[in-house]
Amino acid sequence: MNPLEPEGKIFISYRRADSPGVAGRLADSLKAYFGENRVFRDIGGIRAGAAFDEVINDTLTGTDALIVLIGKDWLTASDDNGVRRLDDPDDVLAREIEFALERDVPVFPILIEDTRMPTAADLPEKLAPLARRNGISITDERWDQDVTRLAKIVALDIPGSVAELKLARMRVLVLSILLGVMAFSAVRFAWTAYGAHYFLLSSNPNLTEMQRANLAREGEPLQQTLPLKILPGSASYTNEPGGWGDSSAVPAWQDRFARIYDAQFRFFPPLAAVVNYIGIGLACFLLTLHLPLLAKDAHAYVLAAIWAGLLGMILFLLLYMLSGGPFDTIAVYGGSNIIITGMLVLMGLSGFKAR
Repeated sequence: MNPLEPEGKIFISYRRADSPGVAGRLADSLKAYFGENRVFRDIGGIRAGAAFDEVINDTLTGTDALIVLIGKDWLTASDDNGVRRLDDPDDVLAREIEFALERDVPVFPILIEDTRMPTAADLPEKLAPLARRNGISITDERWDQDVTRLAKIVALDIPGSVAELKLARMRVLVLSILLGVMAFSAVRFAWTAYGAHYFLLSSNPNLTEMQRANLAREGEPLQQTLPLKILPGSASYTNEPGGWGDSSAVPAWQDRFARIYDAQFRFFPPLAAVVNYIGIGLACFLLTLHLPLLAKDAHAYVLAAIWAGLLGMILFLLLYMLSGGPFDTIAVYGGSNIIITGMLVLMGLSGFKAR
């Protein structure tokens, strides 16, 4: 089953005279749990001359669970001639149940206000298997608890509650954000490191003029796309065969790189760092919004993931702001990867189980 598009139809079978108001109320409660388009009731509206078996087959085909509402008069309800309705071969309710039993559709007898569960002897022969199903009581006083219990039992056969659907969508969104942040960091780091590689090579005083020219030509795209000023002051990296704008910019390449890096060259400028931590913060916000939908054991793990994200984000953001230089790589690239990995592990342990 696709968790983003849950399937499974639940049909409520009831007799109007036996359970007035209960069927509609139960349908509304189950729709809130499973979704508006997954709970149905009433065959009704059978046109004159319609083939009865065909109508039931068309209506109930595809049903994945049948809920049978059993009230005080369900067993004894009779027609105008005194014939018990369950014994009438054309009784709609009896045919609905018979249809489900014959096709091994899960059938759930619901006992309204603690009605007694019918025995096999109470039922027509074709409906006798219904007596072997476990009856579930629902009362007005315990309505919310009873309906929630019923929904969880039905969900064993028909997974995919509204809460599960929301959590599945949220999980996909959060994973996309966190993995997107990791991908952004990796690309940023690799691309900037690529530029630094050319800078280091071109700073080597032992290069020949042709080697410098080749490096200048290969590094030109980097000069156009990276927000870097390679040398401080008047010195600059050029596309001319000489490589460097003036001869004063040829001290030992190690000293030059350290000087430039500390002053201007950062793998992650402030804007790039902000993008990373905005992504982690947004993921934490989405997880927080969906905490009420989680089961108790899953709630603890997701809450831990949120705290890991927030505290880690603050810690590494402070490190980035206070350190500068080479430490920005640790603070942003390394830090965000550590935070996201921890969050993903905790989220995976939660299983995102719905309440």
